[in-house]
Amino acid sequence: MGRQARGVVGIRLEEGDEVVSMVVLKGERFLISVSSKGFGKRTPLEEYRRTHRGSKGVVLMRLSERTGEVVAVKGVDDRDELMAITQRGLLIRIPVRDVRPMGRATQGVRLMDLGPDDKVVDVEHLPRDGDDVASERMTLEVS
Repeated sequence: MGRQARGVVGIRLEEGDEVVSMVVLKGERFLISVSSKGFGKRTPLEEYRRTHRGSKGVVLMRLSERTGEVVAVKGVDDRDELMAITQRGLLIRIPVRDVRPMGRATQGVRLMDLGPDDKVVDVEHLPRDGDDVASERMTLEVS
């Protein structure tokens, strides 16, 4: 591409929609989605059809006022863990195997109990190799 090139349209968004995450998969079998109000779900990759450049994509998660907006999407396997942090500093480490597999257009299950003024702000994927032992669910208060 030349200096003046603009690239190509990757996805066409509806009014009010925005891209919150992009996942490059390296052999993972599931996508895990987490919302701002602590809901999450693990969905097999087969649930998502391939799309072409400029398509509208597919539904990732059924959102409502109860679930909040999507905060993160990660490619994961059963042995992996997630680390989520909230606006008020609550940190939780969750084994992926504890998140029940669900369909693509569902709202998920509650992963974290949040206070009325708190929300999930970031999620990190902690991949595990074969020698690691998955840790138990752990919650820390960060100040």
